[in-house]
Amino acid sequence: MDLLTFIVVLAVGAPIAKALATRISRGQGAESSRLRDVSEQTQHRLEMTEQQLVDALDRLAEVEERLDFAERFLTRQDRDRLGP
Repeated sequence: MDLLTFIVVLAVGAPIAKALATRISRGQGAESSRLRDVSEQTQHRLEMTEQQLVDALDRLAEVEERLDFAERFLTRQDRDRLGP
C-alpha cells in the first residue's frame, strides 16, 4: 500500500471506526447487530474505494509511460529531421 492509499484509508476509516467502536461498546443489543452490519458494509465500501484508487494509480503510471515514449519518439524524429 503506497502512501496516498494509506492516507486515504486513514482519513476515511479512522473517524468511522472510532464512531462505530463507541456505539458498539455501549452494548445496545439489536442496535449492535445493526452497527456490525453497517461496519461490514463500510469495510466493503472502503475496500472497493481502495481498489479503485489502486486501479487509477496503475492507469496513471501507464499513461506516464506512454507520454515518456511519445516524447522520446518525437525528440528522435526532430533530431533526424534536423540532421547532425
